[in-house]
Amino acid sequence: MNNVLQEIRNSMKKKDYGLWHLIRGILKIILPFKIYLFLTFVCIIVQLTYTLVLPLGMQLIIDKGIKNNDLNLILYVISELGIIYLIFTIAYLFDSYIMSILTARSLDNLRSRMINQVYFLPISYYQQHKSTSILARFSNDIATIENVFIRAISDSIYYTASIICCTFFLFFVQWRLALVVIFLSPLLIIIPKKFSQKATGYSYTYKTSQENLLNDIQEFIRGQSIIRLFGLRNCMMDQYSQTNQTVYNNGIKSNYLNSLVGVTTIIGTGFLLLIIVALGSVLTVKAYMSVGTFIAFSAYLHNITGATQGLSGIIPILYQSIGSMQRIDEFLENATCQAMYSDQIAVQPFENEICLRDVFFSYDGKKTQIKNININIPKGSLTAFVGTSGAGKSTISKLIMGLLLPGQGKILIDKINSAESMELFRTQIGAVLQDTFLFNTSIKENIRYGRLDASDKEIQDAARAAEIHDWIMTLPNTYDMQVGETGENLSGGQRQRIAIARALVRKPKILILDEAFSALDPATEYSINETIKKLAKSMTIISITHNLASVYDFTHIFVMNDGIILEQGDHQQLLSQKGFYYELWQKQTGLYFNKDSLDVEISTDRLAKIPLLVAMNQKDLESIKDHLITETFEQGKDILCQGDVGKRFYIIAKGVVEIERKDSDNNVHHLGVMEPGDYFGEISLFRNCPITANVRARSRTICLVLSREHFQGFLDKYPELEKHMKDMAEQKINSREIRRLSL
Repeated sequence: MNNVLQEIRNSMKKKDYGLWHLIRGILKIILPFKIYLFLTFVCIIVQLTYTLVLPLGMQLIIDKGIKNNDLNLILYVISELGIIYLIFTIAYLFDSYIMSILTARSLDNLRSRMINQVYFLPISYYQQHKSTSILARFSNDIATIENVFIRAISDSIYYTASIICCTFFLFFVQWRLALVVIFLSPLLIIIPKKFSQKATGYSYTYKTSQENLLNDIQEFIRGQSIIRLFGLRNCMMDQYSQTNQTVYNNGIKSNYLNSLVGVTTIIGTGFLLLIIVALGSVLTVKAYMSVGTFIAFSAYLHNITGATQGLSGIIPILYQSIGSMQRIDEFLENATCQAMYSDQIAVQPFENEICLRDVFFSYDGKKTQIKNININIPKGSLTAFVGTSGAGKSTISKLIMGLLLPGQGKILIDKINSAESMELFRTQIGAVLQDTFLFNTSIKENIRYGRLDASDKEIQDAARAAEIHDWIMTLPNTYDMQVGETGENLSGGQRQRIAIARALVRKPKILILDEAFSALDPATEYSINETIKKLAKSMTIISITHNLASVYDFTHIFVMNDGIILEQGDHQQLLSQKGFYYELWQKQTGLYFNKDSLDVEISTDRLAKIPLLVAMNQKDLESIKDHLITETFEQGKDILCQGDVGKRFYIIAKGVVEIERKDSDNNVHHLGVMEPGDYFGEISLFRNCPITANVRARSRTICLVLSREHFQGFLDKYPELEKHMKDMAEQKINSREIRRLSL
């Protein structure tokens, strides 16, 4: 407890957001429903009438009725008080009913504002914030605000009004004692205020730690397959325990400080009541006031202290909700990218071209991802953006779709700035994104989300074009099969084909494919790609891909690197330039798929371009080719694990892998990515040493694999090959060491 108290003393005060900001936030929520607020005030006034009249009735009964033995007066006063009390009861019940309606409508309006904010926030917001951060605001934070409505609003108004009115009546009954009350009342404010500032800060910290705990629980639930497969239960439980301990500690600090705010108020009111009883008794004995007056004054003072103590019980609730209101305000105050609708702009069908003019973009305002892009995409063209990972290809597609807005420059669709009416332009765009998302409903409804008025026949035609109709018809419920949360009941390839069908059923004028075939087998990819190319007569197709073979016949190919357009033209034009595209093509050419077996094959000419095999003759290259086997690694699968002993060599035929390395402090460093045509694991062919980095499939990845035992015979035949490979290995290890030291 001493440690907790010490941390509280040393905590930073949140002066930028306090009780007044909470009250202002609550008023924003309830003001749209003024009629209910007005009825609440009427009910409170009626309730106050009984509170204020009762002490005067008691004074009249004691000083007039009892003193003069006037039973009629006593009965009259009691009957009048009984009628007022009946009205008080009805007003109290009606007030409870009105508050329940006000609470429901206000919170419904708040949720609507927040869900509307979810839609209009820029996509970059979701790349920088966890989904649980938003979920926590819809669950924990709104629940806390609801508690304020249920337990605080009506009562706090009643208690505040009661204190003000009863204080006025104190002066009416006995002004001398009333002055004493006014003189001592600052004690009820000064001491609690000292704790309230710290309570505000810890309230926000407590809510944030609850959000982190929610994130851990979500990962624990969604990652059960991986957790069980890799035996990660203890590791995840340790992580949960650490976060939960933080919530536990912050909860103690927050609740303790909030309770201190209320407790100090109760202590102050008790002390005030004791002083007034003592002074009032002396004044009554000295005949400065009657017994009835003393009883009436005591009753008013009791009402004040009771209301003060009632507020002291509400104050912790208010301070606990300050953090929630701050987090909700922060969420609602984020800049949005709402499409601006203009009556003067009537969006016509796409007729001419998409133009990007002087476009710059940055996710964080520091590093620029897209730099001075100036390109034209004609209607009906087959357009591709190619390049290495991180070149900016997907960012360009998001800018065209309006999911991101340029920091500088314009995107024009038929000479109209798309930012002025992007919501309407999107009605002409269909897209298949890199990360496939399906809704937790049937296959049919997921496809129909592409166009809500699509008929069942149109849905089936789109599924045929995506080459998934035949598989759907083998299911017990066919198109009515539920796909599960985010499509968990389907494989990656099945999800991707449904996403393709969803885009095709839209019959868009512009179709954007962002690595749309990454989860498909090569034969299906080829077939769907050919189908989509045939649609180019009726739509403009924009493809984002690493696989150059899938877009070699496109009319416009833009080669990107580090956020700029490095080269552009058709396939033959780009090859003739012998630039960056030429290098990518040379790296990928010679790798092809057998349509019958779905295995990867590689030409001996391509093998000869690998530096470690450059000294081999044609016959030995053919022998190595025969020993290569095809292996597929699903997204997220570890291909090589740091510390394991390597035994195989890999050539990437399809997909992308990422390379990460853990240092001695267990910090993870991202070393880069590898793409089709790249290779790794060559050191394992001749040296029995631990792997120095993790290699993981970023997307569904297909590799050609050669084992050490199959390669050993060639080392015996080519002694100079082993020396050459050792020299290459040393260079690679040294370059990695330099890279590690630079991190």
